[in-house]
Formats: sequence, C-alpha cells, structure tokens
Amino acid sequence: MQIGDPFDEVQAQEGSERLLEVYERHGYRDMHLTRDKPFEADGRAVLFTYHIDEGTPTRVGTSSFKRIAAPRRKSSPVSWRFVRVIP
Repeated sequence: MQIGDPFDEVQAQEGSERLLEVYERHGYRDMHLTRDKPFEADGRAVLFTYHIDEGTPTRVGTSSFKRIAAPRRKSSPVSWRFVRVIP
C-alpha cells in the first residue's frame, strides 16, 4: 500500500502477516502484533499504528547431524536428518 492509494483491509492484513514473518525469520517466534483501527475521526484518512511485543528470541542451543539407518542398496542414497536442540 502506498500513500494516496485507496484503503484495502485485505492488503492491510497481508502487511501485518508479512511483518510477523519478518520477525519470525529473525527468531521472534512468540512475537505478538496488534494494529489499531486505522481510520482518523473524519473517516477520510488512514493511520496505521502497530503495537509489537517481540517476546524472547529463540536461539539454537546445539546442533548435530544424525545418519538415518537405511537398507544397504547400491541405488539407495544416504539420508541425514538435521536435529536442533533448543534449551
């Protein structure tokens, strides 16, 4: 949404969801976002005010790779599983 565009609630909600995704990619999985009702008193202007509670960032404690046992066949590739331990 750009300045001067007509207000679209769907686009506003999508913007909120994108903001949540950005925070989650940076480790804030418990982030809470609220948005005030956007309309000014005269109903002609829109002002977005977001309230963000970041919470505690999630950090990786230890990482390891474990081999998954598979039947031995010539055509069978070796499989690995990434294991993440969060304290």
